Amino acid sequence: MKKLLRLATVSHSRFVPRRFFADAPIGNIPQWIQTLRDAEEADKGTAVSYDIKMKDEMLFEKERYKFDEKTYSDISNSTRTGFCAGDTTKEYVCIGEAYAFPDWQDNPVVNDPQKPAKLWWDPSVPTEKVLVQIADHIPPALWLPIKPTHGAVKRLFSDFTTIDAIHLERYTPLFEKIQTEYEQKSSSSLVDDASLKAADHFKDSLRFGSVNEIRKDYDDEIILYLGTVDHPSEVANNIEAEPEKNPSIFSWPLLVIDKDKPDIPSGCIYRTVYSKSMLCFMTRSDLSPRSHYPEEPAAVASVPLFVKVVFPNMPRMSGGKQLIANFNSKIGSEYPAGIPVDVAAALWRYCPVGCEKISKRLSRLVESLPAKLGNSHEDRSLINDIALSIVALSGVTGGRDEFLKYSSLLSTRPESQIRTSIAACYAALGYTELYSKMIAAETDEVIIETMKRHAERSKTLPEWCFQPHTLDTASVVENMDFTKSQQGSIDGQ
Repeated sequence: MKKLLRLATVSHSRFVPRRFFADAPIGNIPQWIQTLRDAEEADKGTAVSYDIKMKDEMLFEKERYKFDEKTYSDISNSTRTGFCAGDTTKEYVCIGEAYAFPDWQDNPVVNDPQKPAKLWWDPSVPTEKVLVQIADHIPPALWLPIKPTHGAVKRLFSDFTTIDAIHLERYTPLFEKIQTEYEQKSSSSLVDDASLKAADHFKDSLRFGSVNEIRKDYDDEIILYLGTVDHPSEVANNIEAEPEKNPSIFSWPLLVIDKDKPDIPSGCIYRTVYSKSMLCFMTRSDLSPRSHYPEEPAAVASVPLFVKVVFPNMPRMSGGKQLIANFNSKIGSEYPAGIPVDVAAALWRYCPVGCEKISKRLSRLVESLPAKLGNSHEDRSLINDIALSIVALSGVTGGRDEFLKYSSLLSTRPESQIRTSIAACYAALGYTELYSKMIAAETDEVIIETMKRHAERSKTLPEWCFQPHTLDTASVVENMDFTKSQQGSIDGQ
């Protein structure tokens, strides 16, 4: 194989003890730690050892988890407590390390991993288990619990090795092609060599490529709602401006689409460092719940943000059902049980939610909804919340039935912001009959044009966004009363 350029270097950070003895006594060290050490010695020199290295018991010390301020400087005390599984003062003992990973600065495919995972013991609980911290920025609430056996440790890292090998085999040809192009350009007298930095060339070749070249690496996927942003390019801009804030993903984007066009759907795709999951961020300006009259500014407000997570079906990478469930309860997210922990660490700032939480919120919002809302700040805020919740339900995994239920209930509301949001979702999801019914029932020409404009924007969606949804809508249409009597405009709403 042609030798590939090493474009990023990473400092080799091994464990260096701060002192030989702990300030507080460790207590009785369980026998399983010595068993692990004996197995490590026996395993040395084998073909696949996963670089398991147990520490000398004389170097054991109790430690609290220390938050990296570059990553966590802006988080609240309650979030810190949640990340520490409810107790920021809890102490653990590092008993060893294993299997080095790359880091966020690295080339996503060709790299020299030098960041070993850490193995921890919790002396405060009687349960025999090893807690695996795959990176320093991963907090205790996402440490992977496994049986305290050498075989269990190796099985966990064999999953990461398998994913890494598949990823390397699949994407090495692409990187070889990009490198060849770089070498040809850099050797040409017509090209300014100083302006052709290898890493920049690789990143640009990926980020401005064709969306059709992006392939889905795994069968398992889920779409979650992340709230709203002020501009479609906000996610990519933030990642590029402060990549150290999200060290769970490679700072090299796989793709950035229509970054500087605020009036059409856009997005960006990044890959997580450890499970090689794909994070497809989708900013849906075509579903932004706002009706534009000609005299209103054309700026996009409250752009809904979704993420499609495409991840490997490797249960050990998620730590089991209870780990993710506990993490959800601490920070208010709604990750599925099988999501890898590096995905949870990558998206926590957005507090991802799915169908269940969105549906419950929308139910509360419409529970005592009056026949008509006014133009007060409170009413406008309620209208916006309802419209966004409808949009969110239409996009998240498992939300289509709930979306159809609430769209049927609210499609004839007098607030045009709600109606246009429902119509936009119908158009985006391929519910052509329902969309046509809403257009036919509408009386305000400006609102009709707004609905059509949303529909046109939805046609620009790449394939990895929402797939058109086929449905026999006859029964749904029969239950929808598309009357004109309830509709109208409220001060440009």
